[in-house]
Amino acid sequence: MESRRQPLPAAGPAPSASSAFRYPASSERQLLERLALMDLDEATPPLDEISRCLERAGRPDLKAASLYAFELLCGINRLLWHGASGEKRRNENRTALIAAFSRIAGAANLRSRFREEFDRIIAPLRGGAGGRHPAIARAKAFIHESYHLKISLREVAAHLGLSRTYLSSLFRRECGLTLTEYIHRVRLQRARELMSSGVPALSMVAARVGYQNYRDFHRNFVRYQNASPKKFKRELELAADDPLPSRRR
Repeated sequence: MESRRQPLPAAGPAPSASSAFRYPASSERQLLERLALMDLDEATPPLDEISRCLERAGRPDLKAASLYAFELLCGINRLLWHGASGEKRRNENRTALIAAFSRIAGAANLRSRFREEFDRIIAPLRGGAGGRHPAIARAKAFIHESYHLKISLREVAAHLGLSRTYLSSLFRRECGLTLTEYIHRVRLQRARELMSSGVPALSMVAARVGYQNYRDFHRNFVRYQNASPKKFKRELELAADDPLPSRRR
């Protein structure tokens, strides 16, 4: 499916005239395309081919091959950890890459260093139990960080660099509900916490959890809580006033 991420990084540097090293352009393109969709399983074959190419580099080609591997990993780092939200990790990764590639001792070492650094860059994106797609964890993390803002499927997809259609179908398949429903559930869970903590005005609760108007807050609260916000808050107040545990919710 088509990604809405920023354009893929340009191909790696061309080898110098004195080097016989030729970078695997086709495998590189396939790798970047799969990573743009965070499809880590399908990224493995082109990654393996690039690794073999690096391992075949002769000593005269080592400098060109090392430069190519470094630039490719930098491009992958920018691709996966883009924007302000990924800046800290992106900078940390780049610093680690500079340190790692300053100590290349041979083709075998280059190959192992390339794979180690690649694995480190993508480690936070690995799927959870059951092979869950890594985009799901990132989408959920973004929602929990940004639920109080005006976000929707469009904003989450843009943050991940995925098309809305792809993310929508992926989230429904992996989670059993739509991404929009998940946003509402996160917001309303936080709303219940605010109401339980004693925030007095329901309009204030609605604003704090990301609803642009009280009408939307009320409609979704009734839908997911099976009670109006006022009724829910009133029951909380009655339970707090009742000294008998048996009558508490």
